[in-house]
Amino acid sequence: MSKFWFGLKLTFLLALALLIFLCIFWTPISSYSLEWYVKKKVEKELGDVLHIENVVWEDGVLLFIHPTLSSKSSDDSQKKNLTFQAGSIAISYDYSLWERKINFSLKFVDPIFTMNSKTEMILKAMLMGKSKRAKFISLQWQLSIPNGTLQNSDLSLPFSLEIANGKKSSGDFLMQFGGKPPFDGDNKMLAKSSVQGHFFSETPGEQIIDLDFDQTPLPILAKGLGLLNIHLGNLQINSGVANGNSRIKFKKKQLPQFCGELVFLDVGIVDPTVKFSSKISKAVLTFPNDPSDSLKTFPGKFELQGPSHFSLGKGFQVSSLKGGASLDSKDAIDLNFEGLCHYDNQLCLFKLGGKIASFLEPMNWKVSPQTINASIEMPTGKLLAVEYADEIAKVHFTGTPLYLAKLMPDLIKKGIQKQFGEELLSFNAQIKKRNDLFAVDATAEITDSKELGRHTMKLGFDLIKNADSNAAGIGGFIVDAGWFVGNDFPITKFVEPFLPSNTCILDGNINFQGTFDADALAVRYQAKKLIFENTFLHMIASSQEDEADFKNEMAVVGKHSIDFLQNKDWGEVLVKGGKVLNKKSQLSCTAISTSISFADKKIEAKQFEGYCCDLFLSGNLSIDLNNPLPGHFGASLAINSFNGTVSNFQRLISQLSVISPLTTLPLQGNIYLGKGPHFVDLIFSPDGVDVQTQLSGSLSEGILDIYSEEYALKELSFDFSYDLKSNSLLCDNLQGSLFLGKPEEAEEYDLTGNYIYFRNFTEQQAEFDVVVVDKDNDELLRLFGNTHREGQSKDYDNLLSVTVNKELSHINGSPPNAFELTLNREFQLDHFHLNITLLLQQMATTLRGFNKTKIWRDLGIPDDTWMALERNQGACSVDLKYDKDQSDFLFAFKGSDLSIDSFPIKKFLLTGKKQGNVWSIEQLLIDRISIAADIIKENQKWIFNFLGLRWDSSCLVGLKGEYYADQKIFLGNINLLEMDLQALKDLPQLSEFVNKCQPRGTFKATGQIQLSQSENSKWQMDALLNTGIVSPRLMDLAFEDINHVPCHFVSNEGIYFKKLLIPLKNDDKKDLGNNLAQIVLPISG
Repeated sequence: MSKFWFGLKLTFLLALALLIFLCIFWTPISSYSLEWYVKKKVEKELGDVLHIENVVWEDGVLLFIHPTLSSKSSDDSQKKNLTFQAGSIAISYDYSLWERKINFSLKFVDPIFTMNSKTEMILKAMLMGKSKRAKFISLQWQLSIPNGTLQNSDLSLPFSLEIANGKKSSGDFLMQFGGKPPFDGDNKMLAKSSVQGHFFSETPGEQIIDLDFDQTPLPILAKGLGLLNIHLGNLQINSGVANGNSRIKFKKKQLPQFCGELVFLDVGIVDPTVKFSSKISKAVLTFPNDPSDSLKTFPGKFELQGPSHFSLGKGFQVSSLKGGASLDSKDAIDLNFEGLCHYDNQLCLFKLGGKIASFLEPMNWKVSPQTINASIEMPTGKLLAVEYADEIAKVHFTGTPLYLAKLMPDLIKKGIQKQFGEELLSFNAQIKKRNDLFAVDATAEITDSKELGRHTMKLGFDLIKNADSNAAGIGGFIVDAGWFVGNDFPITKFVEPFLPSNTCILDGNINFQGTFDADALAVRYQAKKLIFENTFLHMIASSQEDEADFKNEMAVVGKHSIDFLQNKDWGEVLVKGGKVLNKKSQLSCTAISTSISFADKKIEAKQFEGYCCDLFLSGNLSIDLNNPLPGHFGASLAINSFNGTVSNFQRLISQLSVISPLTTLPLQGNIYLGKGPHFVDLIFSPDGVDVQTQLSGSLSEGILDIYSEEYALKELSFDFSYDLKSNSLLCDNLQGSLFLGKPEEAEEYDLTGNYIYFRNFTEQQAEFDVVVVDKDNDELLRLFGNTHREGQSKDYDNLLSVTVNKELSHINGSPPNAFELTLNREFQLDHFHLNITLLLQQMATTLRGFNKTKIWRDLGIPDDTWMALERNQGACSVDLKYDKDQSDFLFAFKGSDLSIDSFPIKKFLLTGKKQGNVWSIEQLLIDRISIAADIIKENQKWIFNFLGLRWDSSCLVGLKGEYYADQKIFLGNINLLEMDLQALKDLPQLSEFVNKCQPRGTFKATGQIQLSQSENSKWQMDALLNTGIVSPRLMDLAFEDINHVPCHFVSNEGIYFKKLLIPLKNDDKKDLGNNLAQIVLPISG
């Protein structure tokens, strides 16, 4: 028993000691214990760290000084990750052991809540928290936040909250816009432009919230929802207020129930991603006042009660919008809106209807479209219809492409407006949700009633959610993984209008397939014929002109890419059989095969092959269209191969409007360029084209293209280097053949030369060194000199003057004493003067060649005559002049002490002129013989109007006649023939007769004469004369004058006189033959 009491006493003493200990150390123990408990609880529930600067007791209240709540991180970044901070938290309590309950009171001083998921958990615990009862004790608590703040990065909202939690918890909160929430002495809150709430619980397991909206600004309210992590996507509310009240009842395991009425005024909503904007003047949201507990969701109605409208893009607007949404169905929201659609200056009816299934759970509300139907109706029928059912949306559009233009980006809109008119567009698409994206498959068909054409394209793409609100897309979705395919589409309508560069016209039909997304598009295409055209160029790409011959062959294969972000495009086209035409110059290239690439308004033709003015070209071509000045662009051609004729090259230069003497150079032949590349730069402008180039190559089979029967220059070949910028041309290694005379009988000479160098090709300023050799390679002619334009003006029509170096130039080894030569624009002779002293042998050789020319050929001197002259001796001065203005060719030959065919000539002179077809031999002097003549040349007939011959004073002959060169016959009339018979002694054939008979007197005759050339080239004469002799004497006998005696002279036969009577004149006159009928005097000839 004693042990029992001892034990009881000991227990009492220990309890008393413990109680005394607790009383003495209660403050530190309780504060430390509560701090430890709260920190562990927060860390357990939220995973965050609670930091308390100090814990103190003050007037029976436990104070947490400067508490902060942050995520677990280093001290340096704690301030960046704060969830909560406050000036202090005051905790007070009282307890009743008799009633077995503890009452806690918490007051937050200047708390700031930064909104995130942890803050949501804290607020939810505050609003939905309940009193808890332990096994032996009941815990009651009360919360007071008189001046709190909710904030995120761009918004800060003041609020107040009072919660009394007992058997029936209740509380009040206020969110006031523009200042701190005020409280009065009765703990009632007064606010303007605010949201005020009161929540309470009438029965266990339920919570009721009453909300009062007083001019509540919707833009801030929407941001406030963002603080609670409730987002509206890309929709932005930029204006409007809300008024009214509502009650929300929450019950366990039931969906929330609503009642009340809210009025929304002047609401403005925009979605920049789709250029959507809406203005609602008034809308009312109502719920029944006494909702039935049996309803699974909230019944109600949303109704537009004032003028409202919305717009989409730049061209789609709906006004007079009315209708609303009915929420009286337990499974769905019924939509029913209609209005007037303003589109493309037309009015049409807009309708939107359907169902949206709803699922409502506490703090988690989701809506899902079940069936939606939208349409735009024109007087002629439906333009657009959208159907949604079974998670598949079907879009049907029927109308002209112009209806869609204003909904498109500017690039697409301008293209549609440019090319499309009354064509009918039918668009059908199916949209299906797949995981986190929407898959779209569509078919577009355009019908042209005028051309009776129909074009169908199939396409598909995905719409994926995009976090970047600035990215291009629709409603936060962007296009991805798109594809399309079509056949036989006219490129003029379906490609050209949508190119960013928009600097050309395209034509032709293509088959294509491609891919696209929100940023870019890539397409590959094939075409039988493709036409590219702009202000200056017209290009056709096809394998051949007759397309029917290659039905199964696609001649043009290409690819094209467009960057929508940078507004650029580029591509490549493989061309066979293409054509290019420059519209201004009409310069064309044909049979083109190349790979054309284009980007940034630059066109490059790689491995280019084609024909331009029938010249074959190969190389690389680059065209730059970046010049901002209209009509200006550049082209650069790197030529690897170039061959063709000179005339084709001249035609090329002429069509490029390049001023160059090359265009009129009378030359034909084949041109080949040397090893390349050779560069040609062309700068096009509305005024023409500026060309810069450097070319080097060779010419073969050249012909000087000047029509003349006198001479021809053929078989020319030389190497050349041409620089257009310096306007210079160098021709070296000259080879050719010079033909003098008619083609069938021309004399051929070889033309060689070191060079012809044009320092200024435009003005024909040149230096030259050319040589002419005969068949034996003997040098007949060398001209070393230069050319220049006469006069001070740089006019291209000025005459070209040729000057030679008299020391280095020669004709048959003889240097010229004087040399003047000017040519006109057509390189025809304008003026010529040559004075040179030639040995007769050299002159014969030289003139024999010129004998083949018309000027000497007309003289009819046979080749054997020139060959005989080559055996002559002596020197002769030659002076030749020609003046085009006077049309005179003057010639003068002068020599002395000559030997011609072994016949000595002491003095020789020939002067005369040729004017037109009239030859005038002013004087031909050969020692004692002097001849003058006027001759007219008519084709093969020479007409001698006058021919006079004088032999000292002993013989004078005057006649006229005609010479037929083709028959080699001269027919003439001798008008005068007087001769001293003593002069007959100078004729070898009559010298014996004259010495023996010593005839005296003056022989006179008139009559007809015929000269003809026999086959052996000897001339024969046949003359019928009426003769007479004045004071005739024979030996010592004197006779009377003899008159009218017929005479017939025939070469190699003799002279026949008829009826010749010779009466003596002395006193012993005898009749020497009154009956003599004929006397024959045989003279061999």
